[in-house]
Amino acid sequence: VDQAVELFVDRALLTGPHAPEPGIIEEIVSRLDRLPLAIELAASRTGLLGVVALAERLSQGLDALSVPQRGVPARHSTLRATVDWSWQLLSPWEARALAQLSVFRAGFSLAAVDEVVLPGDGRSGFEAVAALVERSLVRAVQGAEPRFDLYEPVRELAAERLEDQDTV
Repeated sequence: VDQAVELFVDRALLTGPHAPEPGIIEEIVSRLDRLPLAIELAASRTGLLGVVALAERLSQGLDALSVPQRGVPARHSTLRATVDWSWQLLSPWEARALAQLSVFRAGFSLAAVDEVVLPGDGRSGFEAVAALVERSLVRAVQGAEPRFDLYEPVRELAAERLEDQDTV
């Protein structure tokens, strides 16, 4: 968290001087799951919004920071574009599994994966999780038992895609 806050402050200072708001900045980086690109996108908006208004906008989801920036690749210009770009790189089987995993808001176990992820292409739910961890869309959570969770921006887009699918 300290490194994420430091990154946010460093990038925010590039947009102009700001009053220190440590508690709000910690909230912002936590909402962004400490993802460096998301933090940089958010910090770049502080010159326009300020830290308090930025924190309020982040509760609106993936599109809260949607203001394209000059000189930045399209896939890095908004959080939605970044997650969508990663989604496009998935095989249909991986995309379906990720959409199915979006039902978990507070992490999940491998046993839960077997209940939710339908096997496909001759592969199991475990193999889907392994592939998605490798692609940095699912993260392993340290603990006594193997647990996993989705970065919130990834979970949000995957949940939208789950709603869009006719059959999962």
